[in-house]
Amino acid sequence: MSARWALWPWLAVGVTVLSFAWWHSARTPHPPPPDGGVANVAFSLAGRPGQITLRRILTPADFDRLGTAPSDDFDIDGGGRVVFADAGTVFALVPTERAVLAVPLAHVAGLRGVAVDGSDALLLLTASSLSGYRGGAVQSLLPFPAGAPISRIAGSVDRRRVYLYGSAALDGTFAHRVVEISADGTVRSLVEVDEPVTAVTDVAGSLYFATMHAIYRWHDAHLQVVIRLPSAVRVRSIAAAPGVLYFSTDDEVYALKGLVAVSIVRRLGGAVRSYRGSLYVLDARRKCLVQLNGMQYL
Repeated sequence: MSARWALWPWLAVGVTVLSFAWWHSARTPHPPPPDGGVANVAFSLAGRPGQITLRRILTPADFDRLGTAPSDDFDIDGGGRVVFADAGTVFALVPTERAVLAVPLAHVAGLRGVAVDGSDALLLLTASSLSGYRGGAVQSLLPFPAGAPISRIAGSVDRRRVYLYGSAALDGTFAHRVVEISADGTVRSLVEVDEPVTAVTDVAGSLYFATMHAIYRWHDAHLQVVIRLPSAVRVRSIAAAPGVLYFSTDDEVYALKGLVAVSIVRRLGGAVRSYRGSLYVLDARRKCLVQLNGMQYL
């Protein structure tokens, strides 16, 4: 990503809302099982048995051994490594014959999130700036204006842009806005809604973002409601792949195809990422990270 950044444009965005999908069936949250949820993940999957498999990357014992507590902000680099932030340090998970290692890559004061760009460089979000990490060096790319407490970053499926959203102050203006930063350094305010934005992803030229109880699609400057959820269901994270949108709560992961949303994993929730036919689920509360392979068979 270029270090030449355009001036920050605080653009007003006009919105037209079209509701075309509704989902009314609230589910009772599952309490965390005693083992942290890894051994008791329940599946409700379409397709023949064995097409979709679960790989446990980190178990509760691994989390305790590594002494890390990853946040919801993690990403997958071009080599398939999971990278995440914890207490101001960026780690990469490196599997070995005996165990998975958490290798520290960089320490940045005030680190809030991490994403991977198209050149496989790490983009690091702090309260005051967006920085890049490559070859052991951290370079400031974009300072933020005062009074814009941005708290979240999301990578793009095509790795040619990243999105900034969310705010530590949920009543602040930026909490309701999604900003796009392209690989050439262009900064655009894409969309603004009435509720705080909690998660962002994209696929096939469309931006998807979530509020606490709804998911929206932004395409060709038009905003559509993809799904509205009951007040008992709170969206934690979203991810997308061609033809399917995933979203998670604290206790379940769902797949949305067309107008139908089905639960695919229960007793596991948290942050989700889609990468090359796999779905990664990081449940920090239950201390586990899993990889679901074969998601194209849903």
